[in-house]
Parts: sequence; structure tokens; C-alpha cells
Amino acid sequence: MRDTALSPSALEMEIVENILTAQDGPMVKTLHDLRNMGVGLAFDNYGTGFASRSLLKRHPAPRFKIYQGFLRNVHCNDENSAVVQVILYPARVSGMEAIAESIGTEEQLAFLAERGCPQVQSYLFGCPVPAPQFFKTNISGATRRTNEEKA
Repeated sequence: MRDTALSPSALEMEIVENILTAQDGPMVKTLHDLRNMGVGLAFDNYGTGFASRSLLKRHPAPRFKIYQGFLRNVHCNDENSAVVQVILYPARVSGMEAIAESIGTEEQLAFLAERGCPQVQSYLFGCPVPAPQFFKTNISGATRRTNEEKA
């Protein structure tokens, strides 16, 4: 960050849940130090390991990303639906942010919205682009074009 003059608040690190549970002790101080600097932290692929509520409380990551495998057919698969709802619960009661990644259909999006999932990552809204192109693009226009192209 010193070399690039990047503000710590402009950076978010995603920590894979399995790595975090395997190296819990040594990582706690480092994660707290990063968070105190202003770096954003998120648990990635949440729900694939052995994370517990106590793990979420010990680590300073205020958001977690729900593993995309649980989101496949979440709107019509009872098992996936139950898992996602159980994962969303800690976010609601603790003030954490849940992010559903790789949403592929409007049905998945509707399911998550109905259950209070506040954020999603999805190609429904646009594809990854290089930073210079991103800043030249009118995001609302890009979203509108994507939806119109589907019709």
C-alpha cells in the first residue's frame, strides 16, 4: 500500500474459510491489524468448511461470501435452500454482511431477495472488465443493456 499509495479502505482481502480454520491462531492478530488499518476483510466460500459462530466472532471479517455451489438451483432445491437460509441467519443476527456469489438466474436472485440477502455478485448485472473500461462505462446503462439483450 505504501508503494502504490493505495488507501487501506480501497482494499478488501478474501480469506478462504478452510485456510482460516486450519491456521486460526497465527492469523487472528494479523487480521485484526489489517482491519485496524482499514483493510476490508471477507470470508470466501463460506459454508464449505467447519466455521462456527465462535470463529466468526473471533475474526474481524465483517462479511462473508456464500459458496456458489450452495446457490445452484437454490430456488427449487430444498437441500440448497435450507443450507443458504442457515448461512444467512448469522448475518442477520450479528450485523455481518452476506454476499451470494455467482448468481446465474433471476429465480436465484428473487429467492435471495425474499430471504434478505443484501448483496450478490452476478453476471446478470455485468461481466468483469478492466478498470479503465469500468470507469468509462455508465453502470446503470450497462445493466439496462444486459437485461434488454436477454429479452
